Amino acid sequence: MILTVNTLDLRQALMAVTPHTGDPKLSQALAVVHFTATDGMLHVTACNTVTLGHAVASVWEAEGLTGDVNDDAFNLPADVAKELLTIFKAKGKQPEDEIGDTLRITVRDSSITFVDVSGLFPGKEFKIPREDDNGEFPLAFGRLLIQAVLSDRVMPERLVAAGRLVRLFATASQAYGEPLVIEPTEDAKRILISCGESFLGLLMPIRSEDGSTVANELNAFREGWMNRLPELAHAGGGKHPESPKPGDANFLRDGHGFHGSVTVSSGSKVQDITDAVFNRVVEIVEPHL
Repeated sequence: MILTVNTLDLRQALMAVTPHTGDPKLSQALAVVHFTATDGMLHVTACNTVTLGHAVASVWEAEGLTGDVNDDAFNLPADVAKELLTIFKAKGKQPEDEIGDTLRITVRDSSITFVDVSGLFPGKEFKIPREDDNGEFPLAFGRLLIQAVLSDRVMPERLVAAGRLVRLFATASQAYGEPLVIEPTEDAKRILISCGESFLGLLMPIRSEDGSTVANELNAFREGWMNRLPELAHAGGGKHPESPKPGDANFLRDGHGFHGSVTVSSGSKVQDITDAVFNRVVEIVEPHL
């Protein structure tokens, strides 16, 4: 199999996906970046069992494809994928009708070779031996992604995720210069994360059902904030919030100002605050809990 790909496309895909490779101490099978070639597209995938990253790079020319996605595939160890990023550079984004910087990838039974073919003559070359199981990847990632994309969006009460896992997806945003889009799916065990037109990812959130240790802890955090924040209801200067004006930070969306008040206990103090201030506090704080 011989593939000619856009160097920048491949670099972006590798940058976005490589952070999701598994720990080789836990699973050698997942400590790789998996490549699947289809007509016009090279799919790049990695998974560590709790996050999955999947990106695509354009294939300009292809030879020797069988049409079977399992046969037209190969793996690279994570450290080799990272080394590719240091060896092959790209000048920048090219017009869509120009191929720009290019790499030729030759996949044989015993080796995988990368050659810079951007100029009139071949440039840098990088060759590694190919292992016997280089085409196997122990995860039906295609089906998982299709299910996540096509599923109904069911909004959970809250999403809880480890910060170190969320940071893995920040690399995709950096690589493509696009914001991350985070969507719930109908499966509470999976969150769909996308970035531009070339990256899809899955994140398995922390389970936080009612009554669980995590849920009890989060509820305690929320109660703590709701006890602290009323003391700051009128902080920050400006006029008393009973007479807001359009454009003021505390002005309600319906433009009618505040409606009534509510009494909130804060430690040993009891304070009256308007509904709008209370709702505004909830709007600001709740997404972070």
